[in-house]
Amino acid sequence: MDAAVPLRNGPNVTLVAALSAQGVEAVMELDGALNTASFAVYLEQVLGPGLQPGTWWSWITGRCTRPTAWPSW
Repeated sequence: MDAAVPLRNGPNVTLVAALSAQGVEAVMELDGALNTASFAVYLEQVLGPGLQPGTWWSWITGRCTRPTAWPSW
């Protein structure tokens, strides 16, 4: 009988990014979950400085696992 295999291994990492007509911009990686304080920092220090008046923007969040080693493709 096969043992259960965890789907993820390692620390929780949150990736926050803005998606614009030019592509993905203003990327920030956090250890753990995104909360109000860290989102405010993202808006003020990462996303905000790059915004121009009249710019439309959208933000996405996702979970990923930080790899212990990068593949050698």
